[in-house]
Amino acid sequence: MDILNLTALEMSALIDKKELLPSEIVTETFRKIDTLDNKYNGFITTLHDSAMEEAKRADTRAISGKRLSVFDGIPIAVKDNICTKGIKTTCGSRMLSDYIPPYDATAITHLKNAGMIMVGKTNMDEFGMGSCSDTSCFGAVHNPFDLDKSAGGSSGGSAVAVASRMVPLALGSDTGGSVRQPASMCGVCGIKSTYGAVSRYGLVAYSSSFDQIGVISNNITDGAELMNIVSGNDTLDSTYVGLKDGFTHSLSLPIKDKVIGIPKEYLDGNIDGEVNEAFLNAVNVMKQLGCRVEYFSLDVLKYVVPCYYIISNAEASTNLSRFDGVKYGYRATDFTDVNDMMVKSRSGGFGTEVKKRIMLGTFAITSENYDRYYKKAMEIRANLSSSFDRLFERFDVIMCPTSPSAAGPLGVKETDDTRMYLSDIYTVSANIAGLPALSVPCGYTGDGLPIGVQFMGRRFCDVKLISFAAEYQRATDWHRRLPKGAI
Repeated sequence: MDILNLTALEMSALIDKKELLPSEIVTETFRKIDTLDNKYNGFITTLHDSAMEEAKRADTRAISGKRLSVFDGIPIAVKDNICTKGIKTTCGSRMLSDYIPPYDATAITHLKNAGMIMVGKTNMDEFGMGSCSDTSCFGAVHNPFDLDKSAGGSSGGSAVAVASRMVPLALGSDTGGSVRQPASMCGVCGIKSTYGAVSRYGLVAYSSSFDQIGVISNNITDGAELMNIVSGNDTLDSTYVGLKDGFTHSLSLPIKDKVIGIPKEYLDGNIDGEVNEAFLNAVNVMKQLGCRVEYFSLDVLKYVVPCYYIISNAEASTNLSRFDGVKYGYRATDFTDVNDMMVKSRSGGFGTEVKKRIMLGTFAITSENYDRYYKKAMEIRANLSSSFDRLFERFDVIMCPTSPSAAGPLGVKETDDTRMYLSDIYTVSANIAGLPALSVPCGYTGDGLPIGVQFMGRRFCDVKLISFAAEYQRATDWHRRLPKGAI
C-alpha cells in the first residue's frame, strides 16, 4: 500500500487505530519528494530534519491517544509567500531569496497548534504574479500530467505537490484564482473562502483586498477539514471576521431541488471545446443529483478582467514599494547614493512580470489617470458585488468552468500575455466580490490533461458551497485519478 495515495482523513483514521505512525508518513513523504520533485520543481525549500522531529512528537501523541486534531501528524506543504518563523520565505523572488521571517503567519500558527507537520515551502509565480508558475526565480513548475505543460498559477507548486501525492495537503494563496486555477490544471481540489474567513496576517501582500490563503487537497472533504484548522481566530488581521459554522458541519446537506445558476457569458467566446464538454457533463451530474439549473446573463462580467488587473496592480505597486533594499531583501552592491541603490536593488531584485505590474499599477493611480482607470474599476467592483448579491437571491450556487482551457505550454507568458491573463477570466469575479469559490476535477482532455469545474456561493455561505462539491465528488471519480509518475 502506498500510504500517500490515501486521503488525509484515511491516514488520520489509521493513526487513530495505531496501524500507522506519523513518522512513517513523513518518511514516505520525503522519499517521494526526493524521487519526483527533480522533475516537477514544486518545492523551493524542504524541511527534512525539523519535520522528522515533529513527526516523532506526533508519534508519541498518537500512541498515547492524545492527538491535537484530526490532522495531527499529517504532512503539509506551504506556499512560499506565507511567512514561517526561522524558515526562508522567498515569494519566488530574488528580492527575498534569503529572507527568513521572525514570525509565523496566523495560518501557520493554527497548523502547528493542530499538530500538522510542515515538510516544505512550495514554488510559485514571483509574488503571486502570474498564472503559470513560471515567473519564479527558482525556475518553472512542471505539470505532473505533462512535464511540458504549465502547472497553473500562482500556487502551482502547492498544486503539483498534492497532485503527485508528494503530500496530501497544501496551503496556497488566491488573489484572482491562484488556488483554484492550478488545482484545476493539476486535477486536484482548491478552496478559496469568503474574504475575511481566514486571517491574512503573515501572507506577503500582492493585492490586499483580493489576497486570501486557500487550501489544496485531493478531495473536497480533506480540504474542508483543513479550512476548519486554518480559519481559526485572529486578532492581528483587521479584515478577519471568521466563519460562524465552520466548513464541515453540512457536508451531507441535501442539494435536491437547489438551484444552480450558470452565466451564459462563460460558455461563449474562447472556451475550449473539451472544457465545455466536460463542464456540461458536470452540469448533467448535478441535474441527476436533483438540482435545478438556470442560465443567466450578467453584462458586467465582460469587464472583470480589466477591473481585476487595474485594482490588483495598483495595490501591488503600493505593497511592493517596501522592497527597496534598505531594511531587508536584495540590495545592489554597486551604487553611488541611496536613490541609485534603491533603483538598482529593485531593478535587480524583481523579475519582468513584477516590474510590469508595478509600472501598470503606478500608472493607474497617478493623479491624471486615477479617475479614468482606478476609480472606474472600483465602480465596476461595486456593481459586480451588488449584482452577485441579487443573483444569490435566485440561486444557491453559481457553476462555471474554472479555466477556459486545460494546461497550456510552459513559457506562454513570453509570447502571449493576453492568454495568460485571460486564463483567470472565470475565477477573478469571486475575488473582486469577496465570494467563496472552489474548484474540483470534472474531466480530462483527449491528451490526458485535467479539467476543473468551479462553484461560487454567497458570502459566508461556504458550507453550502462545499456541500455541492462533496455531493458532486460522491457521484464521480475524477478526483481519484493520478498522474502516471505519481503511482
